[in-house]
Amino acid sequence: MLKYNADEQQPEPIEITLEGKTYTVVSLTTETMKKISALNTAEKNIDTLAAQLGILLDVKPEIFLKMDMRKLAGAVQFLSAELNKSFENIGKPPKKE
Repeated sequence: MLKYNADEQQPEPIEITLEGKTYTVVSLTTETMKKISALNTAEKNIDTLAAQLGILLDVKPEIFLKMDMRKLAGAVQFLSAELNKSFENIGKPPKKE
């Protein structure tokens, strides 16, 4: 009989360092994803990157507003790529060593 135990899926924490401070991505709950989705469908403005990071890192987005936009864009691109990778392995059995 095939069985799937979701509790065996242990997503690795994702950390990012900006301006010398290290942040950890929050748990990706449906609430978190709804907030991100709302930003993706809303009118984009210069603060969107800061807002996305604020949601994913559970901090006030204002702290990112004075940072170089290239750093913020790089951080969002990195996080997007890593989050997409983490979803690719959902439901796959752990690799045997």
